[in-house]
Amino acid sequence: PNPEAAIDEMIRITKPSVGRIVISEPDWETLVLDSPSHAKVTRKIIQHFTDTRVNGWMGRQLPRLLKTKLREVTVLPMTSPITDLDFVRAAYLEKARRIAVEAAVVTEQEASDWMDELVALNEANLFFSSLTMYVVRGKMC
Repeated sequence: PNPEAAIDEMIRITKPSVGRIVISEPDWETLVLDSPSHAKVTRKIIQHFTDTRVNGWMGRQLPRLLKTKLREVTVLPMTSPITDLDFVRAAYLEKARRIAVEAAVVTEQEASDWMDELVALNEANLFFSSLTMYVVRGKMC
């Protein structure tokens, strides 16, 4: 997990002066979940999940990393609303819940009550979540 080495390798294999590099990464701290009765539990689970990723802040770090090596760096934040709890659970939410309980960040009861609320919101077609991905592009020097 060395983002600078990965970027250096992209630069090495990209055509000088005319090539472009485009990288997209999420910033896990931008994960939003509407859980009206469990705001503190939501924050604890999301923060723990962010902190246990290889680099939960990679999206926000890409502009700085690319600006030191490329020119004309641009950033496009892409926030995706997600209203399908089943998708979110399969993609990352069940893991986030499980590792928060295993690390004693929240209790099993808190996590269960939280998930029960999200399921109820989903069944009523009221579940809302979003995550921001950062697409960063730069030109070769």
